[in-house]
Amino acid sequence: MSAFDRFQPPDEHVEIVGYCAYCGEPIERGIHSVTSYASGAKTHDGFCEEQYVDNELGITRSYV
Repeated sequence: MSAFDRFQPPDEHVEIVGYCAYCGEPIERGIHSVTSYASGAKTHDGFCEEQYVDNELGITRSYV
């Protein structure tokens, strides 16, 4: 059976809202939590956020 024998519905549409300023991977709406900065940069929440803040802004977060 050929792939052209039957109609195939399109793949699920994923909306990309931006790219992570730290890792460069796409940030998908509804799948990833995101942090936006005043500069317009966006990062994935968690590891990418922590690394971006530490590397780009020079702020090391500490937890008590």
